[in-house]
Amino acid sequence: MVFICVHSATFAQGVENEAEISRLLASQILANEPLSTSRIIVSEVARETLVAAGMVGDRFKLDHTIVFESKIDGDEQVLTLGAIYQEETTRRLWLVIRAWYKVSATTIQVSRAEVFWNSPDVPEVQLRMVPRGAVSLSGQPVTSYAQSVVLINEILAQAINPADAAAILGDAALIFIDRIAFDAEVSLTISETAEGEAIRSLESTRLEATGWPILIVQGEQLGDGFLQVRYRAGSDRNPTSTARDVIAAYAIGNDQ
Repeated sequence: MVFICVHSATFAQGVENEAEISRLLASQILANEPLSTSRIIVSEVARETLVAAGMVGDRFKLDHTIVFESKIDGDEQVLTLGAIYQEETTRRLWLVIRAWYKVSATTIQVSRAEVFWNSPDVPEVQLRMVPRGAVSLSGQPVTSYAQSVVLINEILAQAINPADAAAILGDAALIFIDRIAFDAEVSLTISETAEGEAIRSLESTRLEATGWPILIVQGEQLGDGFLQVRYRAGSDRNPTSTARDVIAAYAIGNDQ
């Protein structure tokens, strides 16, 4: 029997390096000027790739990073991480960053990087009930950040406490907190239980076209039961199934 021993201090240092590199690279995407530390040096090639993600630093802030994988590729380490950003409206955006680097006695040198748009397995969706017709369904979907902020604030200002009787007669506004791919599929159904089979499909109006869907369902469609949000991931996650999974369900009608 062969035992392989990894020195705990070496392992801890590797994890610490990965966490530090992850934060620096994820922050670099938001920076107008090059970021560096005394230990980590990011090549200009890697920096240009990160900045090309095109995110606006005064709109987003880095929430946290997650290390997905660390492996060896020739004489370099390869780190794959998830970076989660949050904007003013508390909506989130997910990126995957892959970086190649070398560790010496005094420095960590990042030679190149790749950036991929991504979304979580189960995007968060929030429901707000609003008075019937309170949110305008006319016109084209909003296509800018400023317009989306106005729209969200309008919905939040009009929102009814779901426990109020008026909510039974209201429209349903569904707000995606996590950004999803443009080719992801979203549908809405009514069921008898939260995870149950769909009894019928609902028609909705999508009011937002920047990656965070905002869907309005007119109240006359709702009735009693559960409003289900069904979702199939887009090409950013390369889904293998054609099914739309239930990612959220809300009790509506007289039984709420």
